[in-house]
Amino acid sequence: MYLRIIAALFLLSFILLTTSCYEKADPEVLPLDAETVSALNLGDIRFSLTKLDSLMKVYPENNYLKYFYGAILVNYGSAKVYDIIDSLRNKGDLVYSDLLELHIDVMIGDHSTKERLNKKLEELPDNNELRLLDWIVKLDNGDFENAEATLGEIRKITPLKYLPLLAIYYHSYDRDYRTALKYLTMLRNESIYKMEKDFNRLSYLQDRNIHYGFDSSFTVKYEQCGAQPGMQFVTETGIPLKMGFDTGTNGYGFTIHKKSLGDSLVGKKLYNIEKGIQYNYMSEPADVTGKLINFKIPLIENFLVEYFEGGLTLADGVFSPLLFNAAVTINSTDEIVTIHNKESLEKYINGLSQEDYTTAPYKVRKGWMFIPCEVNGKIVDMMLETGSRDVNFNSLATRRLGLESYEGFVKWRGEDYPVSKLDTEMKVGNFTYTVNGGHKTNFVLGNLAYGLGAAGDIGPDFIRSYIFTIDPFNKQIILEKL
Repeated sequence: MYLRIIAALFLLSFILLTTSCYEKADPEVLPLDAETVSALNLGDIRFSLTKLDSLMKVYPENNYLKYFYGAILVNYGSAKVYDIIDSLRNKGDLVYSDLLELHIDVMIGDHSTKERLNKKLEELPDNNELRLLDWIVKLDNGDFENAEATLGEIRKITPLKYLPLLAIYYHSYDRDYRTALKYLTMLRNESIYKMEKDFNRLSYLQDRNIHYGFDSSFTVKYEQCGAQPGMQFVTETGIPLKMGFDTGTNGYGFTIHKKSLGDSLVGKKLYNIEKGIQYNYMSEPADVTGKLINFKIPLIENFLVEYFEGGLTLADGVFSPLLFNAAVTINSTDEIVTIHNKESLEKYINGLSQEDYTTAPYKVRKGWMFIPCEVNGKIVDMMLETGSRDVNFNSLATRRLGLESYEGFVKWRGEDYPVSKLDTEMKVGNFTYTVNGGHKTNFVLGNLAYGLGAAGDIGPDFIRSYIFTIDPFNKQIILEKL
């Protein structure tokens, strides 16, 4: 009993001491214990947010702590960050509240951010939060060499040690499989990213090229795959495959969502990865098999096909059109798909009337496509997602873009589900697209959890409104009036 009393008094003294220390904490320093630091280093964000939430109650005057908490919320696409911004503004802190808004604008791809970021860096050249944002923006704009050269330095200045390494891994995926494997190995060695399926897949693919090229231009059979446009592939043995275009398939995949069909295809089996793949419509991962297939339409040898037991019913599978080192023109109205090499695409573009088409550049992150769109006077990045609905804006973006929403319903499997809808106009290139009944969502599609996402996503209804070309030679999309 005596020992229990002594222990209780010791614990009470410790609590009073630490509380006293908390009250005297430097408001510009993060008061993190070793457990929280370790969780942040490893990317254990759920645990970190719980700890940070508790710390903010202990240190109510530490605005840097609030900013840091808000920055993590932005990275994971949570609109709760606006509560943090409002709290900071109510306390008269415009520095950290403005920094969080800058974070949001980087996340949604606001094209005015780069200029504003440069001005902020002139004012605060030693601000590590600004330096991290600047590093991310430069990486996203294609300066991969600078990102590699400064990776170690940028990791030293941020408490989120995992974030720069995760960012460079995802961007390396768009260069070659070997570079992606290099950075994934670093993530695994630090126990940050433990996805065995990605490591196993890249280990098999590290010596293969991502893209497949063609020597000529030709048309293939158009296929309507539910809401998605698609095309027909025919194997060397004559098996037709109905495959939907999916610009939202990350990692440049060609996936058949029916195991028995994949098993029936003749080809060399490369691997089988347990629980190696999962699409949004799937409740859990499935085992995936990789096989090299020869196609006669289009003519490709040793084409990597992955297959598993999925749940698609309106197509055999989906694939990323960025797999091709060739342009793809989709005319959903006339049901024509044309594959162009570089020379035939140039002739095709030269034959178009200036007033009948427009272009918009695209960028790629781990196989996902993003294009600039003007909404309410701001140019932001939108993810091009042929497997989505019409147009969705996330709740991070709607406030920054001044978009008002209203309550509505959407039909799903025969049932009405309540959703938030909105109406606006969206300018792509020189064309204006009217959004009627677009969705406001809490989910940031295309978010890879390191500070870059999009303002929303554009679905197949948009693509069907034009003759639509993906031009990888000039990294642009081409829209033609119907």
